[in-house]
Amino acid sequence: MWAWLELLRLPNLFTVPGDAVAGYVLASGGQLRPPAVLLAGTAGLALYCSGLILNDLRDCAEDSIWRPERPLPSGRISREKAAVVMAILFAVGLLAAAAAGIRPLLVALALAVGVIIYNSGLKSVPGVGALIMGLCRALNVLLGAAAVPYGAGTAPALVGAGILGLYIAVVTQAARAESHPELAQGAAWAVPLVVGVGFVMMLAFVWTSPAAGVVGFLCLWAAAFALSFVPWLLLESRHYVYLPRFFLRALALPHRFPSPPEGVPGPSGFLPTRDAELVARLRRESISLLVSLLLLMQAALVVGRGQTPAAWAAGGVLLAAWGANRLAARWIAGS
Repeated sequence: MWAWLELLRLPNLFTVPGDAVAGYVLASGGQLRPPAVLLAGTAGLALYCSGLILNDLRDCAEDSIWRPERPLPSGRISREKAAVVMAILFAVGLLAAAAAGIRPLLVALALAVGVIIYNSGLKSVPGVGALIMGLCRALNVLLGAAAVPYGAGTAPALVGAGILGLYIAVVTQAARAESHPELAQGAAWAVPLVVGVGFVMMLAFVWTSPAAGVVGFLCLWAAAFALSFVPWLLLESRHYVYLPRFFLRALALPHRFPSPPEGVPGPSGFLPTRDAELVARLRRESISLLVSLLLLMQAALVVGRGQTPAAWAAGGVLLAAWGANRLAARWIAGS
């Protein structure tokens, strides 16, 4: 069982149902119909899990070099069994979407095609793979929006889907640094840019209460940005002034250590060579944290758009899911 949780990257699974919740609330203006949201969320989660398995099946040879401890290259899960479970999850996802209606089914089919295209080899193409991954995340949001009856507003859902999709595209590009450093150039610097653009678009097209939106958004992101530096602070607290710069540059340029500013010990004094594995682990934890921030963005979208008891309750659940994500990430890698 533990091997399957590792294969499916348990922490990241908490971020998937929130897409359907956010999409539904954005399209409905704050209303929630539990059966429709549950079906859309189940469809998205099943397709997401099937995509994860397909990804590891295609990357098994590469993982045997870079990540030999992963379930498939280590032999803890056979490729045959993984392929069977993947096919079952694909079927479950499409059946759940069909039960939600024809529009969710069409979106689910597009999502399934996107998952297959991503794993067909295009994910290794600089920029293209990240954009396809972002598109898949956007389609997952639209899967929830499609479950809303005809006549509902779609513009806020499209804006929200675009914001979350673009954010994941940037994070995906940064995550490629783990085995392809040359593909991650500048990705870390794009994260604040995406957040800033997303803030403006949310304020203009999504939030019904601008003042509440500004306060909520800034509070969530201030906390999240501060938390992103915790691993480095624990590693070497006496260089805390230098850490933000080191964090961003290490994430964007992982193939070499950054040059320290004058007066700060160099790499040999800051991070010895023997700690290279620790750097890689902390980088993976940083990527996992960036992915988890989707839950905070989903909560901000839901509460800001809805302003209803149902929306507030959903936002609270999403915030609780973020806590569960961080707890699970202590034992299982999300990247």
